[in-house]
Amino acid sequence: MKKIRILQVCNTDFYANQFLAPLLQSLSERGYEIDLICEGKNLSEQVLGSIRKHYNIEFPKKISIPSFIDVTKKCRKILTKNNYTLCNCHNRNASIPVRFAFLLPRSFKNSISCYTAHGFYFHDGQTSLGFFFSVLLEFLMSFGDDLILSQSNEDVTFFSKFPGIRKKISHIGNGIKTDRFYKCKGAKRIALEKHLFLPKVKLRVIFVGRIVRNKGIEDLIDAFSLINIPDIQLLLVGGVIEQESNSILDEIQQKYKNLIDNNQLLITGMVSNVEDYLAISDIFVSPSYREGMPRSTIEAQASALPSVVTNIRGNREIISQMKTGIIVDVGKIHALKDAILFFYMNKNLIKIFGEEARKNAVANYNEIEYVEKQINYMEDKINEKC
Repeated sequence: MKKIRILQVCNTDFYANQFLAPLLQSLSERGYEIDLICEGKNLSEQVLGSIRKHYNIEFPKKISIPSFIDVTKKCRKILTKNNYTLCNCHNRNASIPVRFAFLLPRSFKNSISCYTAHGFYFHDGQTSLGFFFSVLLEFLMSFGDDLILSQSNEDVTFFSKFPGIRKKISHIGNGIKTDRFYKCKGAKRIALEKHLFLPKVKLRVIFVGRIVRNKGIEDLIDAFSLINIPDIQLLLVGGVIEQESNSILDEIQQKYKNLIDNNQLLITGMVSNVEDYLAISDIFVSPSYREGMPRSTIEAQASALPSVVTNIRGNREIISQMKTGIIVDVGKIHALKDAILFFYMNKNLIKIFGEEARKNAVANYNEIEYVEKQINYMEDKINEKC
């Protein structure tokens, strides 16, 4: 019997390695043949061991009609040649050319188009016009979709108002390996801090993510600067991926040089052991302007950390106000400062909030269940069409 062939599409090798590897491996173990389209050649062993073929295609990072047409032709050619049973695309800049290809007259008429939305690009802070066109784009693209999987339940609720999308969209949530994350105390924490070359402090505030502007990092550092307490440290765990076009790392290093020189602000760069940095931290902060279902916030919860997050989609679903963390308005520097100081002044609540956060992560964000849910939706659609 001929194996069912599935095409996975994402923007970069970094994304494939960090977020898609468990899905690719599970699909491969079930006997599916997996091809992958993404930019970059630095694929992990887990990804390489799960796929049949890799197509290295660079997706446009800025609006460019010639680039869009070119990449759509390349993806269309791959889809036509291989006649996949299902194509599953991720990320806006990678998914739009592929989803557009499914709207055009095509020879791969029996292929199923599955779009996984890790966070739709309309958001609370947009202008009315920007919001309208972002929603309109998703609405038009959905005509070529057979299945839409959304990490955010809030997005599912929003799009359920559209009859054409309501029958296609399902909620999948997010998931991590919760047993990878832990809390380090006492002598073990001191030893781990030495191993990571970090000084001992009374309170360590941690951010995890790419150093780009829409993550709200400057708001966080400005809020931290207002606190001005020497024994509080801000740790930024993250850096720049190879294909990044909107990094502000150099700008931050210059603008906040005094904090860096005084060891109050530390930037690690990209790391593979984020769980260790979370283990020796006290508060997690996500000042982001836009997210889908942020993995870093879930990882912080699995590390028994209380969170200070902005009031955006994704964060609102993960964090319970004054139970597992504090939710503040986007861009409000003083609110970020006050929330951090709240935990500094009420250290007993760090443990209480952290324990509730860990319970939430373990109960609701299991990676195995998350992957299983995606595959079940795909298999249901395959069985329906075949």
